[in-house]
Amino acid sequence: MINGAEPLLVGGAEITGDMITQSADAPEVREQVRRFRDYEARSERLLNMRAELIRKYPDQWVALTEGGTLVAAESVAEMVAQIKQLGERPGYAAAEFLNTRPRRWIL
Repeated sequence: MINGAEPLLVGGAEITGDMITQSADAPEVREQVRRFRDYEARSERLLNMRAELIRKYPDQWVALTEGGTLVAAESVAEMVAQIKQLGERPGYAAAEFLNTRPRRWIL
């Protein structure tokens, strides 16, 4: 049990609390957790800015880079190129398309 819960099953293998504790102590795991939390914070910041951004950049792609730079572009390719030009990693940027005409789905 992990914190009173059933063991995790990952790829058919049982992961115990001790394994998670040991893995969490590994520097590379701590770094991945830090990067994920940073990405999560950038995504939250982008969400909080959405109303303002959609007014400034309607129907464009926007991204918030690891370094905190806001990038806006009309295509994903252009956005990625701008991020790379900044010397940043596109895969770590929080990005969203600011659609002013979203489709309504009836389910």
